[in-house]
Amino acid sequence: MSQFRSERKRALLSIFMFLLLSESLFSIGFGYHVFDVKAEAEFGSGIFPASAYYRFDFPMPDLIKGNDTVLSFSIDNGLEYRTLRQSPYNGELIDEFPENYRDLKIRDYSALFDEFNLLFEQGFFAKPYQDGDDLVDLHVSLGGRFELAFERLSWLRDPDSIAGVFWLSPSIPRFPDAPWIGSPELRGDRMSVETFITLGLKFSTMREDEYKKNGFKAALFFRYSPSWFPLNGPTSDFLILHLKGEGSCVLYDVKEKREGLSWFTLTLSSEYLYRFIYGSKVPYYAMETDMFNMWAPSAENLFYNRLSLNMYGPQMYFKDLYVYISLFHEFAYSFGPVLNNILSDSINEIVALMGMKAEFVIFDFMRAFFEVGYAYKRPFNEGASIIEANFGVSLGF
Repeated sequence: MSQFRSERKRALLSIFMFLLLSESLFSIGFGYHVFDVKAEAEFGSGIFPASAYYRFDFPMPDLIKGNDTVLSFSIDNGLEYRTLRQSPYNGELIDEFPENYRDLKIRDYSALFDEFNLLFEQGFFAKPYQDGDDLVDLHVSLGGRFELAFERLSWLRDPDSIAGVFWLSPSIPRFPDAPWIGSPELRGDRMSVETFITLGLKFSTMREDEYKKNGFKAALFFRYSPSWFPLNGPTSDFLILHLKGEGSCVLYDVKEKREGLSWFTLTLSSEYLYRFIYGSKVPYYAMETDMFNMWAPSAENLFYNRLSLNMYGPQMYFKDLYVYISLFHEFAYSFGPVLNNILSDSINEIVALMGMKAEFVIFDFMRAFFEVGYAYKRPFNEGASIIEANFGVSLGF
């Protein structure tokens, strides 16, 4: 019986990947291609690409005159480094009770992922600006995600120097017969496939160009991935609510008179996020945050804020050739029941840091960046404050 289930799972996965590839190839011939390559700080020191995002917009007439109608298909795939944050047996947060997990001093591993989304967006009401977005957008998408977790690459190369997450040695598993409650996507053969549906509503008066933002935008998103959806099985059963907001204003702008290029632009921006997650099985990717080299504990509720002072310019010969420097402060507050936990634990934890990011933007196609951050408040009082830096190159068009 177990062999039959394994064969059926492999067959479903093969069909899933075939449809994904077929849809992608079909889309290339008929749509507009959006491409973005990202670096991973711990993969080749951020120099080499670790993931790639593709989006193909299908040519489609606007259903409402004067408002955009978008039908597109996107693929996001690559490699991530992750840290085992929760006990595989009961979901207890390891960093909250380090004395119980002294054998888990090094808990990093790798994850290979592929995510697809087929999305439809319809705009409503007049655009605030001639070249801006619609005032309101309705979003509906159907997606799926495949993941395969394995030992960190450095451990595979030299298993004697770094202890792996899943194995103490090739023949001795670290967690024999572990149910992986804290990380449901790591159950069994550490290969998972999930499907989900996303509904969203966006509001925007934001004007964005090559070097500045001015205005306000907000968005409300629901993502639903129950266990009875196709392919989900034992790894996914959750509902996520995202409520986002961003405001930005131009404080100072000096332009070159003849060409209209900006010598120097100063903007102030503030981003907000409230996230609520409910479910018995929440995979890691659904709990990720965009904080700089930091993590917020996986609780049902999360409030996040990023405040930044952004300096652009000078624009050199062309509008999209310029230097960008941002001074930022990030704050996150996790509270409520711990996710993927059978002990009914609740937390109230704050994470806070400040930092700087410098970029050289080349025709909005390549961005070489350096960023450094200082975490002055870490969750569970994790020892001394730390300073971390990243360097990388991203490509996109």
